Amino acid sequence: MNRYIIYTSDKCTYCTKAKKLLQSEDISYEERHISNGVYKKFLVDNGYKTVPQIWNHRGEHIGGYSELRQFFIRTIWEGKEKDL
Repeated sequence: MNRYIIYTSDKCTYCTKAKKLLQSEDISYEERHISNGVYKKFLVDNGYKTVPQIWNHRGEHIGGYSELRQFFIRTIWEGKEKDL
């Protein structure tokens, strides 16, 4: 896996925020919209009830938008908050 994967839905504010956050760091991602039954089934079968759900380039599950921000603080931003 060479890019992030983000599961999204329509009218999802946190999905939009997560995508903007990834874009702000020039991180490529594949968006998987849950209107596609295969993607929705994957989330349901694995116990995920909300979107966004995000995996990093190593295939490690990060979580949603808040978890993505925390992940960036620990890794990319080296412990500092960043305003977007």
